[in-house]
Amino acid sequence: MSRARGDCCKCCIKLQLGLGLTALILYLTYRPIRPRFFITTFSVTSGNLTASYRLEIENKNRQIAVLHDPITLKLSLPADNLTAVGAPIAAFHQGHQKTADFDRSLTIHNGTWFSAVANASAVFHVSVSSAFRYKVFSWKSRHHSVNIGGDVAVDKEGRKTAEKGIRLSSASPPPVAAFLVVLPAAHLVLLFKY
Repeated sequence: MSRARGDCCKCCIKLQLGLGLTALILYLTYRPIRPRFFITTFSVTSGNLTASYRLEIENKNRQIAVLHDPITLKLSLPADNLTAVGAPIAAFHQGHQKTADFDRSLTIHNGTWFSAVANASAVFHVSVSSAFRYKVFSWKSRHHSVNIGGDVAVDKEGRKTAEKGIRLSSASPPPVAAFLVVLPAAHLVLLFKY
């Protein structure tokens, strides 16, 4: 009787370890990576009162596509309390391991922007708000919100001073997936119980 019980326990532990290993492999294969947003070019021209920029969106996922909702970009000059909002980028589908580039411009209605640029001390804050869903085959995830931003310093001619693209990021830390804590803990309890 005790030998049969011991064989049953070993079988149960092997099953649990096999399920845990399978879950880990699936997680590593289909682990969603949030899209990354960059401002790669940026300039402000006083002649036609516009700010021109290129927004680059990277999808680093190997097996997961991203369905983007309309994307709104807001430009502000915090020192002078000025804000301008550009026309939204239409919703689109982004395939796995693809990069999307959007060249846009937005009209600025206040000459105060350019006096700040002329002093060679302007630092613009660019913020993006949107939402997206992951897509694997025909399955779609829930909506994930995007509220990110970054600072863009410009020279006295109104061009971005940074040589590389500026990554837009959130001020809050990313949430930790709950199952990464619960799953290993459950396995440890089962192993020590038997």
